[in-house]
Amino acid sequence: MAALCLGVLHFLLFAPSALAFSDISPWPGPVPSPSIQSWTDGGYLTEIDYYVSSSAPSNSVRYKTLDYYITLWNNGNPTSTYHFRPTVSPPPSGTITDKFIVTATDLEGAGFTQNDLSVSNFSNISLSATIEIYNASTGVIYTTFGNADSTPHDIYPIIDQVGATYGFGQQDIVDMKTRFTYLNNSPPLPGGGSTCSLSPTSIAIPTQEEQSGTWSYDYWSWVEYCHDKECYSICQITSTQTGPYMEKMWMTVSPPDPATVEAGQGTAVTVTTYYENNDPAAWNGSSYSTGIKSMMMSGPLTDDWQAYQMDPTLKSVNMVLKNTQVYYNDYDPQTYSTGCNGGWFNVGYNVPVVEQTWVIPYARFDDNGWTLHQNPPTDINNQTVFGGLNRWYFGFDIPDGNTFCLDFMAQGGTTGTMSVCDHDFVTIKGTPYNDFVVSCIDPANPFPVAEPPAWKGFESFITET
Repeated sequence: MAALCLGVLHFLLFAPSALAFSDISPWPGPVPSPSIQSWTDGGYLTEIDYYVSSSAPSNSVRYKTLDYYITLWNNGNPTSTYHFRPTVSPPPSGTITDKFIVTATDLEGAGFTQNDLSVSNFSNISLSATIEIYNASTGVIYTTFGNADSTPHDIYPIIDQVGATYGFGQQDIVDMKTRFTYLNNSPPLPGGGSTCSLSPTSIAIPTQEEQSGTWSYDYWSWVEYCHDKECYSICQITSTQTGPYMEKMWMTVSPPDPATVEAGQGTAVTVTTYYENNDPAAWNGSSYSTGIKSMMMSGPLTDDWQAYQMDPTLKSVNMVLKNTQVYYNDYDPQTYSTGCNGGWFNVGYNVPVVEQTWVIPYARFDDNGWTLHQNPPTDINNQTVFGGLNRWYFGFDIPDGNTFCLDFMAQGGTTGTMSVCDHDFVTIKGTPYNDFVVSCIDPANPFPVAEPPAWKGFESFITET
Protein backbone atom coordinates (compact mmCIF):
# COMPACT_ATOMS: atom_id res chain seq x y z
CA MET A 1 0.00 0.00 0.00
CA ALA A 2 1.38 3.42 -0.81
CA ALA A 3 0.56 6.94 0.21
CA LEU A 4 -1.15 9.66 -1.76
CA CYS A 5 1.05 12.50 -0.81
CA LEU A 6 3.46 15.24 -1.68
CA GLY A 7 4.66 15.57 -5.23
CA VAL A 8 5.00 19.32 -5.81
CA LEU A 9 3.78 21.57 -3.01
CA HIS A 10 2.47 25.08 -3.18
CA PHE A 11 2.26 26.35 0.41
CA LEU A 12 -0.40 28.87 1.31
CA LEU A 13 0.02 30.84 4.50
CA PHE A 14 -3.35 31.08 6.13
CA ALA A 15 -2.54 34.64 7.26
CA PRO A 16 -1.53 37.09 6.12
CA SER A 17 -0.13 36.18 2.69
CA ALA A 18 1.27 33.40 0.48
CA LEU A 19 4.73 31.95 0.92
CA ALA A 20 6.58 31.62 -2.39
CA PHE A 21 9.46 29.17 -2.59
CA SER A 22 12.76 30.11 -4.15
CA ASP A 23 13.04 26.62 -5.55
CA ILE A 24 11.24 23.26 -5.55
CA SER A 25 13.10 20.55 -7.39
CA PRO A 26 13.42 16.77 -7.56
CA TRP A 27 16.24 15.39 -5.42
CA PRO A 28 18.20 12.62 -7.19
CA GLY A 29 18.29 10.09 -4.40
CA PRO A 30 16.80 9.22 -1.03
CA VAL A 31 16.10 11.78 1.68
CA PRO A 32 19.37 12.96 3.31
CA SER A 33 19.82 12.76 7.06
CA PRO A 34 18.95 15.10 8.67
CA SER A 35 16.21 16.02 6.23
CA ILE A 36 16.06 19.69 7.25
CA GLN A 37 19.00 22.04 6.75
CA SER A 38 19.65 25.70 7.44
CA TRP A 39 22.35 28.34 7.41
CA THR A 40 22.87 31.93 8.47
CA ASP A 41 24.55 35.15 7.46
CA GLY A 42 25.32 38.11 9.68
CA GLY A 43 23.55 36.61 12.66
CA TYR A 44 20.26 35.89 10.87
CA LEU A 45 18.69 32.82 9.36
CA THR A 46 19.00 33.06 5.57
CA GLU A 47 17.71 29.75 4.25
CA ILE A 48 15.90 26.55 5.18
CA ASP A 49 16.03 23.47 2.94
CA TYR A 50 14.10 20.30 3.59
CA TYR A 51 13.49 17.02 1.81
CA VAL A 52 10.24 15.04 1.67
CA SER A 53 9.65 11.66 0.04
CA SER A 54 6.36 10.55 -1.51
CA SER A 55 5.11 7.29 -3.01
CA ALA A 56 2.41 6.45 -5.53
CA PRO A 57 -0.85 4.99 -4.15
CA SER A 58 -1.47 1.27 -4.61
CA ASN A 59 -4.98 0.85 -3.13
CA SER A 60 -7.83 2.78 -1.59
CA VAL A 61 -6.47 3.31 1.97
CA ARG A 62 -4.15 6.27 1.70
CA TYR A 63 -2.77 9.23 3.61
CA LYS A 64 -2.49 12.87 2.68
CA THR A 65 -0.83 15.88 4.25
CA LEU A 66 -3.41 18.45 5.37
CA ASP A 67 -1.10 21.08 6.87
CA TYR A 68 2.59 21.85 7.30
CA TYR A 69 4.29 23.85 10.05
CA ILE A 70 7.73 25.43 10.22
CA THR A 71 8.55 26.11 13.88
CA LEU A 72 11.48 27.90 15.48
CA TRP A 73 12.44 26.61 18.94
CA ASN A 74 14.49 28.02 21.79
CA ASN A 75 15.61 25.76 24.65
CA GLY A 76 12.90 23.22 23.91
CA ASN A 77 10.08 25.76 23.62
CA PRO A 78 8.40 26.79 20.34
CA THR A 79 8.84 30.53 19.74
CA SER A 80 7.41 31.09 16.25
CA THR A 81 5.21 28.83 14.15
CA TYR A 82 4.02 29.39 10.60
CA HIS A 83 1.23 27.33 9.16
CA PHE A 84 0.97 26.27 5.51
CA ARG A 85 -1.40 24.15 3.48
CA PRO A 86 -0.09 22.05 0.57
CA THR A 87 -1.79 21.03 -2.62
CA VAL A 88 -1.55 17.29 -3.20
CA SER A 89 0.10 15.80 -6.27
CA PRO A 90 1.33 12.20 -5.88
CA PRO A 91 3.88 10.67 -8.24
CA PRO A 92 2.40 8.36 -10.89
CA SER A 93 4.65 5.50 -9.79
CA GLY A 94 7.46 4.64 -7.42
CA THR A 95 8.90 6.97 -4.79
CA ILE A 96 10.26 10.46 -5.34
CA THR A 97 12.11 12.96 -3.15
CA ASP A 98 11.53 16.70 -3.42
CA LYS A 99 13.90 19.39 -2.16
CA PHE A 100 12.37 22.66 -0.98
CA ILE A 101 14.46 25.82 -0.62
CA VAL A 102 12.98 28.59 1.52
CA THR A 103 15.00 31.81 1.80
CA ALA A 104 14.76 34.61 4.35
CA THR A 105 12.99 36.71 1.71
CA ASP A 106 10.39 33.97 1.35
CA LEU A 107 9.92 33.78 5.11
CA GLU A 108 9.63 37.55 5.54
CA GLY A 109 7.05 37.60 2.79
CA ALA A 110 5.06 35.07 4.80
CA GLY A 111 5.14 37.11 7.99
CA PHE A 112 8.44 36.28 9.67
CA THR A 113 10.14 39.30 11.26
CA GLN A 114 13.85 40.06 11.46
CA ASN A 115 13.60 39.40 15.17
CA ASP A 116 12.18 35.93 14.46
CA LEU A 117 15.14 35.13 12.21
CA SER A 118 17.88 36.29 14.60
CA VAL A 119 20.04 33.32 15.64
CA SER A 120 20.05 34.66 19.19
CA ASN A 121 16.30 34.05 19.41
CA PHE A 122 16.13 30.39 18.36
CA SER A 123 18.26 27.27 18.63
CA ASN A 124 16.33 24.70 16.59
CA ILE A 125 14.03 24.39 13.59
CA SER A 126 11.35 21.79 13.00
CA LEU A 127 9.08 20.75 10.18
CA SER A 128 5.84 19.03 11.18
CA ALA A 129 2.48 18.25 9.63
CA THR A 130 -1.09 17.13 10.14
CA ILE A 131 -1.73 13.86 8.28
CA GLU A 132 -5.09 12.30 7.46
CA ILE A 133 -5.68 8.59 6.88
CA TYR A 134 -8.68 8.03 4.60
CA ASN A 135 -10.35 5.66 2.14
CA ALA A 136 -10.22 7.07 -1.38
CA SER A 137 -13.07 4.80 -2.53
CA THR A 138 -15.59 5.57 0.23
CA GLY A 139 -14.38 8.95 1.46
CA VAL A 140 -14.28 7.69 5.04
CA ILE A 141 -11.68 9.47 7.22
CA TYR A 142 -10.16 7.01 9.66
CA THR A 143 -7.90 9.27 11.73
CA THR A 144 -5.75 12.39 11.72
CA PHE A 145 -2.57 13.06 13.71
CA GLY A 146 0.24 15.58 14.05
CA ASN A 147 0.31 19.32 14.80
CA ALA A 148 2.68 22.31 14.99
CA ASP A 149 4.38 21.03 18.15
CA SER A 150 4.90 17.44 16.97
CA THR A 151 8.49 16.24 17.00
CA PRO A 152 9.96 12.91 15.86
CA HIS A 153 10.22 11.82 19.50
CA ASP A 154 6.47 11.83 20.04
CA ILE A 155 5.12 11.31 16.51
CA TYR A 156 7.22 8.40 15.20
CA PRO A 157 5.60 5.83 17.53
CA ILE A 158 2.20 7.09 16.39
CA ILE A 159 3.17 6.69 12.73
CA ASP A 160 4.39 3.15 13.40
CA GLN A 161 1.10 2.31 15.12
CA VAL A 162 -1.02 3.89 12.36
CA GLY A 163 1.01 2.09 9.72
CA ALA A 164 0.41 -1.27 11.37
CA THR A 165 -3.29 -0.58 11.99
CA TYR A 166 -4.12 0.43 8.43
CA GLY A 167 -1.69 -1.83 6.58
CA PHE A 168 0.75 0.72 5.19
CA GLY A 169 4.02 -0.57 3.79
CA GLN A 170 7.46 0.32 5.10
CA GLN A 171 8.06 2.96 2.41
CA ASP A 172 4.78 4.70 3.26
CA ILE A 173 5.83 4.83 6.92
CA VAL A 174 9.20 6.30 5.92
CA ASP A 175 7.42 8.86 3.71
CA MET A 176 5.17 9.98 6.56
CA LYS A 177 8.14 10.33 8.91
CA THR A 178 9.91 12.69 6.49
CA ARG A 179 7.17 15.22 7.26
CA PHE A 180 8.38 15.42 10.87
CA THR A 181 11.97 16.46 11.35
CA TYR A 182 13.85 18.42 13.97
CA LEU A 183 17.22 20.05 13.43
CA ASN A 184 18.96 19.51 16.74
CA ASN A 185 21.92 21.73 15.91
CA SER A 186 21.94 25.50 15.84
CA PRO A 187 22.58 26.99 12.39
CA PRO A 188 26.19 27.85 11.54
CA LEU A 189 27.48 31.02 13.20
CA PRO A 190 27.31 34.26 11.21
CA GLY A 191 30.19 34.90 8.85
CA GLY A 192 29.27 36.97 5.86
CA GLY A 193 28.11 34.00 3.85
CA SER A 194 31.44 32.16 4.16
CA THR A 195 31.15 30.36 7.48
CA CYS A 196 32.07 26.72 7.71
CA SER A 197 30.39 24.42 10.19
CA LEU A 198 30.60 20.74 11.09
CA SER A 199 26.96 20.20 10.27
CA PRO A 200 24.94 18.99 7.30
CA THR A 201 23.48 22.51 7.34
CA SER A 202 26.79 23.97 6.24
CA ILE A 203 27.44 25.02 2.66
CA ALA A 204 30.55 23.45 1.11
CA ILE A 205 33.39 26.00 0.99
CA PRO A 206 36.38 23.98 -0.26
CA THR A 207 38.55 27.06 -1.03
CA GLN A 208 39.19 30.21 0.98
CA GLU A 209 41.58 33.10 0.37
CA GLU A 210 42.17 36.02 2.74
CA GLN A 211 44.63 38.81 3.36
CA SER A 212 47.32 37.64 5.78
CA GLY A 213 49.23 40.91 6.16
CA THR A 214 50.49 44.01 4.38
CA TRP A 215 53.79 44.64 2.68
CA SER A 216 55.26 48.10 2.21
CA TYR A 217 58.22 49.48 0.32
CA ASP A 218 59.81 52.90 0.61
CA TYR A 219 60.95 54.63 -2.58
CA TRP A 220 64.09 56.74 -2.18
CA SER A 221 65.26 59.60 -4.36
CA TRP A 222 67.49 62.65 -4.26
CA VAL A 223 65.71 65.78 -3.07
CA GLU A 224 67.31 69.18 -3.56
CA TYR A 225 67.11 71.82 -0.83
CA CYS A 226 68.29 75.44 -1.18
CA HIS A 227 69.03 77.94 1.59
CA ASP A 228 70.74 81.32 1.37
CA LYS A 229 71.60 80.67 -2.27
CA GLU A 230 73.23 77.37 -1.38
CA CYS A 231 71.65 74.14 -2.62
CA TYR A 232 72.28 70.55 -1.59
CA SER A 233 70.64 67.14 -2.22
CA ILE A 234 69.52 64.59 0.33
CA CYS A 235 68.61 60.96 -0.37
CA GLN A 236 65.30 60.40 1.36
CA ILE A 237 62.01 58.53 1.21
CA THR A 238 59.70 60.20 -1.26
CA SER A 239 56.85 57.67 -1.40
CA THR A 240 55.71 54.38 0.08
CA GLN A 241 53.93 51.61 -1.76
CA THR A 242 51.83 49.04 0.09
CA GLY A 243 49.98 45.90 -0.88
CA PRO A 244 48.43 42.78 0.64
CA TYR A 245 50.03 39.50 1.52
CA MET A 246 47.55 36.71 0.75
CA GLU A 247 47.03 33.27 2.25
CA LYS A 248 45.01 30.50 0.67
CA MET A 249 43.56 27.30 2.10
CA TRP A 250 41.76 24.57 0.17
CA MET A 251 40.75 20.93 0.50
CA THR A 252 39.69 17.91 -1.50
CA VAL A 253 37.59 15.04 -0.15
CA SER A 254 37.90 11.57 -1.66
CA PRO A 255 34.61 9.81 -2.41
CA PRO A 256 33.61 7.57 0.52
CA ASP A 257 34.96 4.05 0.02
CA PRO A 258 32.47 2.53 -0.30
CA ALA A 259 29.79 5.18 -0.92
CA THR A 260 27.07 2.53 -0.51
CA VAL A 261 27.46 0.34 2.56
CA GLU A 262 25.52 -2.40 4.28
CA ALA A 263 23.96 -1.49 7.61
CA GLY A 264 26.50 -2.17 10.35
CA GLN A 265 29.46 -1.56 8.04
CA GLY A 266 31.84 1.39 7.70
CA THR A 267 33.31 3.66 5.07
CA ALA A 268 36.73 5.28 4.63
CA VAL A 269 37.38 8.87 3.53
CA THR A 270 40.66 10.67 2.86
CA VAL A 271 40.83 14.47 3.08
CA THR A 272 43.73 16.39 1.56
CA THR A 273 44.34 19.97 2.71
CA TYR A 274 46.56 22.64 1.16
CA TYR A 275 47.86 25.92 2.55
CA GLU A 276 50.06 28.68 1.17
CA ASN A 277 50.99 32.21 2.31
CA ASN A 278 53.14 34.62 0.28
CA ASP A 279 54.27 36.48 3.40
CA PRO A 280 57.92 35.41 3.81
CA ALA A 281 57.70 35.94 7.58
CA ALA A 282 55.13 33.14 7.86
CA TRP A 283 57.57 30.49 6.56
CA ASN A 284 60.35 29.26 8.85
CA GLY A 285 62.11 27.18 6.23
CA SER A 286 60.18 23.96 6.76
CA SER A 287 56.66 24.87 7.87
CA TYR A 288 54.19 27.70 8.23
CA SER A 289 53.53 29.32 11.58
CA THR A 290 50.13 30.27 10.15
CA GLY A 291 49.13 26.93 8.59
CA ILE A 292 46.26 24.55 9.28
CA LYS A 293 45.72 24.15 13.03
CA SER A 294 42.94 21.55 13.09
CA MET A 295 41.16 19.12 10.79
CA MET A 296 37.84 17.81 12.06
CA MET A 297 34.97 15.72 10.80
CA SER A 298 31.42 15.05 11.91
CA GLY A 299 29.10 12.13 11.26
CA PRO A 300 25.91 10.50 12.55
CA LEU A 301 25.78 8.14 15.53
CA THR A 302 23.26 5.55 14.35
CA ASP A 303 23.94 2.53 16.59
CA ASP A 304 20.50 3.00 18.14
CA TRP A 305 18.48 3.65 15.01
CA GLN A 306 15.18 4.29 16.80
CA ALA A 307 16.78 6.85 19.09
CA TYR A 308 18.58 8.49 16.17
CA GLN A 309 15.33 9.00 14.26
CA MET A 310 13.85 10.85 17.21
CA ASP A 311 16.99 12.86 17.95
CA PRO A 312 19.63 12.85 15.17
CA THR A 313 22.91 12.86 17.07
CA LEU A 314 26.19 13.89 15.45
CA LYS A 315 29.72 13.29 16.71
CA SER A 316 32.68 15.55 15.91
CA VAL A 317 36.25 14.24 16.09
CA ASN A 318 39.75 15.29 15.09
CA MET A 319 41.00 13.51 11.98
CA VAL A 320 44.34 11.69 11.95
CA LEU A 321 47.25 13.28 10.06
CA LYS A 322 48.91 10.63 7.88
CA ASN A 323 51.29 12.56 5.65
CA THR A 324 52.77 16.05 5.09
CA GLN A 325 54.72 17.23 2.08
CA VAL A 326 55.85 20.59 0.74
CA TYR A 327 56.02 21.73 -2.84
CA TYR A 328 56.43 25.14 -4.43
CA ASN A 329 53.68 26.64 -6.50
CA ASP A 330 53.72 30.31 -7.56
CA TYR A 331 56.73 32.53 -8.09
CA ASP A 332 56.16 35.79 -6.19
CA PRO A 333 58.19 38.61 -7.79
CA GLN A 334 59.35 41.66 -5.85
CA THR A 335 61.03 44.83 -7.15
CA TYR A 336 63.45 46.71 -4.91
CA SER A 337 65.73 49.72 -5.09
CA THR A 338 69.18 49.78 -3.47
CA GLY A 339 68.72 53.43 -2.67
CA CYS A 340 69.36 56.64 -4.54
CA ASN A 341 72.48 55.44 -6.39
CA GLY A 342 72.04 51.68 -6.74
CA GLY A 343 69.26 51.48 -9.30
CA TRP A 344 66.49 48.87 -9.36
CA PHE A 345 66.65 45.11 -9.23
CA ASN A 346 64.09 42.32 -9.22
CA VAL A 347 64.01 39.50 -6.70
CA GLY A 348 61.40 36.96 -5.76
CA TYR A 349 60.74 33.57 -4.23
CA ASN A 350 58.69 30.45 -4.79
CA VAL A 351 55.70 30.26 -2.46
CA PRO A 352 55.65 27.01 -0.42
CA VAL A 353 52.47 24.91 -0.47
CA VAL A 354 51.95 22.51 2.44
CA GLU A 355 49.90 19.45 1.47
CA GLN A 356 48.54 17.27 4.28
CA THR A 357 46.59 14.01 4.12
CA TRP A 358 44.06 13.13 6.83
CA VAL A 359 42.00 10.01 7.55
CA ILE A 360 39.14 9.05 9.85
CA PRO A 361 40.35 8.02 13.36
CA TYR A 362 40.84 4.35 14.23
CA ALA A 363 37.66 2.50 15.17
CA ARG A 364 37.48 0.19 18.19
CA PHE A 365 34.55 -2.12 19.08
CA ASP A 366 33.72 -3.87 22.34
CA ASP A 367 30.58 -4.77 24.31
CA ASN A 368 29.92 -1.08 24.94
CA GLY A 369 29.84 -0.10 21.27
CA TRP A 370 32.40 1.64 19.09
CA THR A 371 34.77 4.51 19.76
CA LEU A 372 37.28 6.47 17.69
CA HIS A 373 40.98 6.87 18.54
CA GLN A 374 43.89 8.97 17.27
CA ASN A 375 46.25 5.99 17.51
CA PRO A 376 45.71 2.33 16.56
CA PRO A 377 44.10 0.44 19.49
CA THR A 378 46.58 -1.97 21.06
CA ASP A 379 44.06 -4.32 22.70
CA ILE A 380 42.31 -5.71 19.62
CA ASN A 381 42.08 -9.50 19.95
CA ASN A 382 39.23 -10.19 17.46
CA GLN A 383 37.32 -12.04 20.19
CA THR A 384 36.09 -9.36 22.60
CA VAL A 385 37.71 -6.28 21.05
CA PHE A 386 37.58 -5.59 17.34
CA GLY A 387 38.39 -2.86 14.83
CA GLY A 388 41.53 -0.97 13.97
CA LEU A 389 40.39 0.46 10.62
CA ASN A 390 40.09 4.15 9.76
CA ARG A 391 36.36 4.03 9.12
CA TRP A 392 33.06 5.60 10.13
CA TYR A 393 30.50 2.93 11.00
CA PHE A 394 26.71 2.84 10.76
CA GLY A 395 24.09 0.99 12.83
CA PHE A 396 22.88 -2.52 12.01
CA ASP A 397 19.18 -1.62 12.00
CA ILE A 398 19.15 1.18 9.41
CA PRO A 399 16.65 0.48 6.59
CA ASP A 400 17.78 0.54 2.98
CA GLY A 401 17.79 3.89 1.19
CA ASN A 402 18.81 6.10 4.11
CA THR A 403 21.55 8.58 3.20
CA PHE A 404 23.91 10.19 5.71
CA CYS A 405 26.23 13.16 5.45
CA LEU A 406 29.87 13.18 6.57
CA ASP A 407 31.23 16.71 7.09
CA PHE A 408 34.84 17.87 7.08
CA MET A 409 36.34 21.19 8.20
CA ALA A 410 39.90 22.55 8.38
CA GLN A 411 40.78 25.68 10.36
CA GLY A 412 43.88 27.82 10.70
CA GLY A 413 45.49 30.74 8.93
CA THR A 414 46.93 33.93 10.35
CA THR A 415 43.94 34.62 12.60
CA GLY A 416 43.23 30.96 13.34
CA THR A 417 39.63 31.41 12.20
CA MET A 418 40.08 30.85 8.47
CA SER A 419 38.23 27.69 7.48
CA VAL A 420 37.33 25.46 4.54
CA CYS A 421 34.77 22.69 4.58
CA ASP A 422 33.17 20.06 2.39
CA HIS A 423 31.00 16.99 2.72
CA ASP A 424 29.94 13.78 1.02
CA PHE A 425 27.16 11.25 1.39
CA VAL A 426 26.92 7.56 2.27
CA THR A 427 23.86 5.44 1.42
CA ILE A 428 22.73 2.29 3.23
CA LYS A 429 21.81 -0.74 1.15
CA GLY A 430 21.63 -4.26 2.54
CA THR A 431 22.69 -5.78 5.85
CA PRO A 432 25.28 -8.36 6.94
CA TYR A 433 22.35 -10.47 8.17
CA ASN A 434 21.72 -11.25 4.49
CA ASP A 435 25.06 -13.09 4.44
CA PHE A 436 24.29 -15.36 7.39
CA VAL A 437 23.93 -19.06 6.61
CA VAL A 438 21.69 -20.87 9.10
CA SER A 439 22.32 -24.58 9.59
CA CYS A 440 21.55 -27.16 12.27
CA ILE A 441 24.48 -28.85 14.04
CA ASP A 442 25.08 -31.33 16.84
CA PRO A 443 27.02 -29.61 19.66
CA ALA A 444 28.63 -32.96 20.49
CA ASN A 445 29.96 -33.29 16.93
CA PRO A 446 29.67 -29.90 15.23
CA PHE A 447 32.12 -30.60 12.40
CA PRO A 448 31.68 -34.24 11.28
CA VAL A 449 33.62 -33.71 8.05
CA ALA A 450 36.11 -30.91 8.70
CA GLU A 451 36.27 -27.77 10.80
CA PRO A 452 36.01 -24.56 8.75
CA PRO A 453 38.99 -22.24 9.29
CA ALA A 454 36.67 -19.43 10.40
CA TRP A 455 35.66 -21.46 13.48
CA LYS A 456 39.22 -22.00 14.72
CA GLY A 457 39.41 -20.71 18.29
CA PHE A 458 35.65 -20.24 18.59
CA GLU A 459 34.58 -23.88 19.09
CA SER A 460 33.38 -23.19 22.64
CA PHE A 461 30.55 -21.06 21.24
CA ILE A 462 29.04 -24.36 20.05
CA THR A 463 30.36 -27.07 22.35
CA GLU A 464 29.47 -25.17 25.52
CA THR A 465 25.98 -24.24 24.37
